[in-house]
Order: sequence, then structure tokens, then C-alpha cells
Amino acid sequence: MNRLKPFQGFTLVELMVTVAIIGILAAVVYPSYQSQVRKTRRSDAQGALAELTALQEEYRYQKGSYTTDIASLNLEANGFDKKDCNGRNTADFRSKECYYTLSLDQKGSDGFIFRARAAGPQIADVQCELFSLDDLGNKEPTSENCWY
Repeated sequence: MNRLKPFQGFTLVELMVTVAIIGILAAVVYPSYQSQVRKTRRSDAQGALAELTALQEEYRYQKGSYTTDIASLNLEANGFDKKDCNGRNTADFRSKECYYTLSLDQKGSDGFIFRARAAGPQIADVQCELFSLDDLGNKEPTSENCWY
């Protein structure tokens, strides 16, 4: 006698329950993942500000005063560029990973403040959208969550 084997597979209900569980897990995990990615990208701003400060101090050592023009720091030779992450030209210098635009403001008669403003996908980081570092080492924002 030829006996048929019973069907051994998944029912539609079992498959739908599995898909629903995966969807719920993804909905919970994805925002946390995005938050961690934004926090990681903050190091791009922090590194850029530290490097700009070092270049500014080198400029002062050579010329006797701080520059008021960020372009005179020879940023292109140090890996900074005026292009966005897609290779298009921009008006402002960008951090090395393209997540922040960089600017220089004068502070008093002999001081400076470098600023890094979120750009591109990093704009979603509203908690730490703007970083700044001055000639005295003062950092903004002062929140522990931004500078670590």
C-alpha cells in the first residue's frame, strides 16, 4: 500500500504571527538604532572642531594672531572640503564625514569660536544640532549627552 505522508509545512496563521512579531521588534529596535547612529556621528563634529582649533593655534604661532577667515587655515590640505556627501559643491566647509558645516566667528579682539552645524542626515539630531568650541576650550552645548 502506498501511504501519503502528512503535509509538513507552515500554516498561513503561523507565518502571519511570525511576520507580526518581526514587525513589532523592528518598530521597537529601529528608533534606538537611529539614535545611536546620530550619537556616533557627533564625533565628526567634535573631531573637526578639535582639528580646526589646532590649525588656528598653529596659524597664531606663525602669524602672531588668530585668523578671522576660515579659508586661510588651508583646510583642503587637511582633509576638509567644500562639497556635500554627494560630491556637490557647497558654500561652506564640511566636516570630514560631511555631517556638519563648519564656520569661524571672531570672539572679542583676539579670540575665536568654531561652530559645527548639523547637515544632511544629521539634521535629525535636534538635541545636539550645533557644536561650538572657542579659544579657551569652552564647549557648547554644555549637555553631557553631546560631548562625550
